[in-house]
Amino acid sequence: MFTWLLHFQAQWQKYGQPGSQVNLNADLVAEQTIPHPNSDEQNKISEFFKTLDDLIAACERKTELLKKRKSYYLQQIFSQRLRFKGFTQSWQERKLG
Repeated sequence: MFTWLLHFQAQWQKYGQPGSQVNLNADLVAEQTIPHPNSDEQNKISEFFKTLDDLIAACERKTELLKKRKSYYLQQIFSQRLRFKGFTQSWQERKLG
């Protein structure tokens, strides 16, 4: 409802004095018509956004799993328990400059 009211804010400016805050009363709001889809279309819209919410949740779970995997690999690589093929020499220790 708030978003819908903001959409018509410019139209309601005529009810206030220049420079003043426009106050809406219940009668003014009650006279407005709010377009909305029929029940079937509302259900389709709801299903669409539910599907998107489910997809977002699945992506968030996958992201968390990948972050955990990354952390594991970092631990393994920097402890030198996991090495890439062809690299067998010990790591060199150096002071940061």
